[in-house]
Amino acid sequence: MSLLRKSKLAKARKFNYVPKYYDKRKERLESLLNKGNGDAESMKARISAGAFSANRSRDMRGASKGITVRVLLILIALIVITYLLLGLYIPSLEAFLN
Repeated sequence: MSLLRKSKLAKARKFNYVPKYYDKRKERLESLLNKGNGDAESMKARISAGAFSANRSRDMRGASKGITVRVLLILIALIVITYLLLGLYIPSLEAFLN
């Protein structure tokens, strides 16, 4: 029985996966090398890349500030809720233990 079963098992297939990596530094260096050409397309690419990175960093600063404020508000709310619950239940726990 085991001989028949081994022959019918499917064999593992190999995948031809080639990972692709995005190297931001390498792309920036290539764009700087093309800077000397002076053609209009490379100038447009440099201008748009610079504008995009400036807007992105500005947006990220605002987002991180918003996240910090949100976390602080949640932390304050949790502290207040804990204080109220402890004030409500500690007298009954003391009476129960005595």
